[in-house]
Amino acid sequence: MTDRPRYSICITHYNNAPTVRESLESIIGQIDDRFEVVVVDNFSRDGSREILQEYASNRAIKLIERRCSRGKGRQIAFEESVGDYILSGVDLDDVFRPVFTRLLEGYHRFFEGQCLFMSGKHEAITVIPRTLVEVVGGWRDVPGGEDIDLWARVANEGRLVHVPFRRIQSKVNPHEGLVHQAMRRFDRARCAFIIGVNPLKIEPDPPTVPRKVARRILTATAYSASLFHKGYKDNIQFKYSLATVHRTGQFGPPEQIREGFLRFMGGTGDESLASK
Repeated sequence: MTDRPRYSICITHYNNAPTVRESLESIIGQIDDRFEVVVVDNFSRDGSREILQEYASNRAIKLIERRCSRGKGRQIAFEESVGDYILSGVDLDDVFRPVFTRLLEGYHRFFEGQCLFMSGKHEAITVIPRTLVEVVGGWRDVPGGEDIDLWARVANEGRLVHVPFRRIQSKVNPHEGLVHQAMRRFDRARCAFIIGVNPLKIEPDPPTVPRKVARRILTATAYSASLFHKGYKDNIQFKYSLATVHRTGQFGPPEQIREGFLRFMGGTGDESLASK
């Protein structure tokens, strides 16, 4: 047994009853005593809170129940953790492949000391040293977009690396319906304004006039809703680059390092990893 965990998996959670148990099992089943799992629950109301309490009573996770935004929840989880390296973006609406150990071995071999974020179509996971989180000030109290906001400050330090990779999650948002998708689109636009990014400038126009009109109405409503929150408009150039990173490919490591890392992870590039 080690004296304390080296790696902290920091999770923010709210109302994921359909997936929370399967997700936790997929995490706990692939880690050992080098890891801790810290979950901040925003007083879930769908039965998932009780499931988390069950895992906490068995000491499988450390559970903190706190009213919080996504950003504040990530910061609370970080502050309650003790590991030298933080894994963030491991959310409980996803089920995870057994890749964490391999991922961290690859991180130490290729990207030690950097902030690595790996992303697919709708998901991203971050590996970052505790000391670097402290240097940039951690996650700020925003309802969403908190990762882009953090990555922008890391990029300002010249220590951000992005690698597209789609073999971390095996199931993503399986209970998401049309209403949930619409609410998520609105919330994403609202949060973009809060961190200083105009969503109209980072997404291509819809193909039809009705959709263009609907998008502009949604965006205007999201902007109005964002005015009730404190805004963070620093490091705008990095935030726009990060918001479009899937199209621009910015923040990638040198090709030789990228290919070496992907081979180490068992892949050959983003295209071959697209299937779930």
